[in-house]
Amino acid sequence: MRTRNKEVCLWFTEDELKALDAKIEKTGLTRASYLRKVLLGHEIKERPPVEFFETLKHLRKISLSMSDIAYAARYKCELDDALYRENAKYLQRVISDLFSQYYG
Repeated sequence: MRTRNKEVCLWFTEDELKALDAKIEKTGLTRASYLRKVLLGHEIKERPPVEFFETLKHLRKISLSMSDIAYAARYKCELDDALYRENAKYLQRVISDLFSQYYG
């Protein structure tokens, strides 16, 4: 059963609606969801840029590789030092890129 069963109708001028829609567009929310969050006092964050998800993909790849190296070092008593250093440098580069994108 639907929990939201009460409707509220709001009227806006053309300019007000354009301004509202511009704010909503940045969040990726629906208009109803956005207005509900505003009215309830929730923090509304902008949708991250596409680069954020690309960076996240790279970080997950590094994490998986580092986990594989740690597993090999612990259970197989072997450590691929070159691979570990390569991943560490790659991680530092991705972190630096992330900071430069968001903090100039």
